[in-house]
Amino acid sequence: MPQLLARLLHLALLAALLLAHQGFAQVSDGKGLTPLEGVLPIPDDRALWDAVKDSRDVNDFKAYLNKFPNGLFAEMASNRMRALAVGTAQTPQPPSPPVTQIAPQVSLVVQRQNLVPGQIIKDCADCPEMVVIPSGSYEMGSTGSVNEQPIHRVNVPSFLIGKTEVTQGQWKAVMGNNPSRFSQCGDDCPVEQVSWNDAQDFIRKLNQKTGLAYRLPSEPEWEYAARAGSTTEWGHGNDEFRLADFAWFSINSGAKSQAGAQKRPNAFGLFDMHGNVWELLEDCWHDNYSGAPTDGSAWTTACSSNTRVLRGGSWISNPRVLRSAYRGRIAPDNRGNYFGLRLARTP
Repeated sequence: MPQLLARLLHLALLAALLLAHQGFAQVSDGKGLTPLEGVLPIPDDRALWDAVKDSRDVNDFKAYLNKFPNGLFAEMASNRMRALAVGTAQTPQPPSPPVTQIAPQVSLVVQRQNLVPGQIIKDCADCPEMVVIPSGSYEMGSTGSVNEQPIHRVNVPSFLIGKTEVTQGQWKAVMGNNPSRFSQCGDDCPVEQVSWNDAQDFIRKLNQKTGLAYRLPSEPEWEYAARAGSTTEWGHGNDEFRLADFAWFSINSGAKSQAGAQKRPNAFGLFDMHGNVWELLEDCWHDNYSGAPTDGSAWTTACSSNTRVLRGGSWISNPRVLRSAYRGRIAPDNRGNYFGLRLARTP
C-alpha cells in the first residue's frame, strides 16, 4: 500500500508538471526540452505483478502480459521471461531452494554441480548473498558516449554476483571497522568511503575466511547483470519516470545512501544495480572499447591510465549517469561517500 500511494503521488506530480510546463519536461541528457507524452492512468495490474514477480515459471509472466500487455510492469515481465528462457535453455536441472547455506569446507566441485541460474548462495554467515547468473551474450556499450563505443558482442560465462552491494555489516565482520560516512544508516546500508585498494584488501580477507575466490566483477559481467536481458537505457526500460521504483539517486535519496534491497530488483533478482553507491570493478580504464576482450573477462592490460572503472552511479547522480552502459573511473586510492562495491565469483 505505501508503494501504491507513492506511485499515485508520483503520477500526480507528473500531472502538475505537465500543466506547469505546458506539455514539456526537462530531460537530463543535455538535449533540452522534450514533449511529455502524457500521464496514463494506473492499470489494475499491481496485484497480479506482486503475485508473479518472484516466479521462476515463464508461463506466469506470459499470463501477466496476456492480461496487461501495456501494464506498468510489462517491460519487467518481458525481461524476466528472457532471463528465465536463457537459464532454462542452458541449465535443464530443476531449481534449487531459494537460499542454500554452503559451508566453506564444501568442495567447489559440489557447488558447481548444484548451481542453477537464479539460485541464491550464501557461503558463510557474514558473506553476501550471491545470485547465479546464466551464461549468455549481449551487445555491450551504447551510442550515448564515445567511451561507450564501439558497441560489441560479448559472450559471458555463468558467474555469481552479489544480490546487493556489500553492506556495512558485512564489511565490519571481515575488516573490524566501518569507514562509511553514513554509518548511522545501519548494517544493511552499503559500505562507502572505500577505495579500490581497500576493496582488494576486503576480498583477500574474505577469501582467507571462506576458502573461496571472491573478486570484483569485470566490466562486461557488470553490464550484463545490470541489463538482465534488456537492451534499454536502464534495466527496467527507457522510462526515466519509473527509475525511482528501482534506484536511489539525486531526486529521491535524501542526499545520502540508503539500506539495500528496498527498491524493486531487476530481472536477474539484483537490487540497486542503478544508484545508491558507485560500484568498483576489476578493470582498469580504457578510453573506449577498441580491442576490448569479448569473453566476459576483466580488461587489465594496455590501460589508458591507472584509474579503475566504476559503474552504476550513486545517490547523488542524475538519471543519465545511472544508465546500464554509463562508465565512470576512479584512482585506486581515492575514497568517497558514494563509492562502494558488489562482489562476484566464478562458479
